Amino acid sequence: MKGTIVSAWINTCKEMYGKEIVSEVMTSYGLKANKIFTPTEEVEDRIALGMVEAIGEKSTKFLMLCGERWPIKM
Repeated sequence: MKGTIVSAWINTCKEMYGKEIVSEVMTSYGLKANKIFTPTEEVEDRIALGMVEAIGEKSTKFLMLCGERWPIKM
């Protein structure tokens, strides 16, 4: 997955769930909490999707959509 997409996801998650949760998850995936993803950087799907899933699981706000849990801001 391109770094542009991952960067947008991470920035959105920081706004929705707070920098603390996002930093904790990024660190758990072996990344620096302040990592900047470059537009041409390739991020493994398992890392990108795994981080978003982990951030959602750490949050208590979810929306059921098409049979899946989606984190939301309330």
